[in-house]
Amino acid sequence: MNIEQLNCLTEDIAVIPKYVPNPKFRCIKAYYAQDNDVVIVGEADPNFIYWLSVTKTDDTETNRQIVAYLKQAEPKLYGHDSTVTDKKTKYTYEQLTSYYAVRITSAEEILTKYQGAKHAAGQNSDEALITKMKQQLAILSKCDPDPIKDYDKKEKLIKQIQSQSALRLSDNPKVRELYLELDKRCSDIYNEYMTIAR
Repeated sequence: MNIEQLNCLTEDIAVIPKYVPNPKFRCIKAYYAQDNDVVIVGEADPNFIYWLSVTKTDDTETNRQIVAYLKQAEPKLYGHDSTVTDKKTKYTYEQLTSYYAVRITSAEEILTKYQGAKHAAGQNSDEALITKMKQQLAILSKCDPDPIKDYDKKEKLIKQIQSQSALRLSDNPKVRELYLELDKRCSDIYNEYMTIAR
């Protein structure tokens, strides 16, 4: 199999960066989508990708070939994950950013990190967890008019919420939905803080 054929980033949607992405920022990420799908993304740096494919989480053989290829390949094309996802996969970029994602260095990690996160997501009683998440949402929703003070007050809670991203994999749709709401609120607070801090 020609592994390059699995790359959804094709010439018709490629872009030419105005600079050369630094190889030190290169990494491979796995996003756990629906129906046992895993979206593997080769990131050139925070702005560009050089690979995006959709395979099955448990198709270790194909995933092994992809990861091996990505670790040694010099990027030939660059693109944006939003364009590639929206135009070349059955997923939208909005869905992609809502999925649980991890950095990986081997194909085996795709399955082991998924199983670990799935286990962590199922550790809490849903009832208690939902109550706690609703309380966190209420705290994040009470805003100080000064974005810097607001972020300083909530930084510890924001970091705690972000460390629980495995909840994106919860079997309970209410937990997943609440986590995405919390995550968005955390991003908004941080972005408002950064706008002033800059």
